[in-house]
Amino acid sequence: MSDIANEVGINKASLYYFHRDKQALFLSVISDIHSELEALLDEMDQSKNTKSALRDFILKVITVLQKQGALLNPIDPSQFDTSDNQFVAALESSRVVVRKTQKFLKRCGVAQPKLATKILFATTQGYSMQRQCGASEATPSQIAAYMATLLIK
Repeated sequence: MSDIANEVGINKASLYYFHRDKQALFLSVISDIHSELEALLDEMDQSKNTKSALRDFILKVITVLQKQGALLNPIDPSQFDTSDNQFVAALESSRVVVRKTQKFLKRCGVAQPKLATKILFATTQGYSMQRQCGASEATPSQIAAYMATLLIK
């Protein structure tokens, strides 16, 4: 927690005021990401299920990940106190995001939406991390367009 407090420029006591431990801090950030992605997926539910809608969705996922620090790894229960209500809620929220993404991809005509969801999340997270480090020359729009082309036959 000391390293985190130093990185964001606050003292450790201030960090503990809002988050009782590392798990609570991590789950808070993850919950924010899941909330944004759920809202995005609800918005996409109203859109046409086309290649351009898929491209727009991927671009928005990249935007969320860049803003939130590219955290979209699946939650590994072995790393957490699974009796914590915040953990249970975050795990369920993660599952909802995955199910809604699979449903959206299926409506867009993506073959194997379960596999495509994993690939989409892994790729957008990796790209977002590369952008944060200045290691990617491709723009978010280029990545989104290319991924949509790959996912839809």
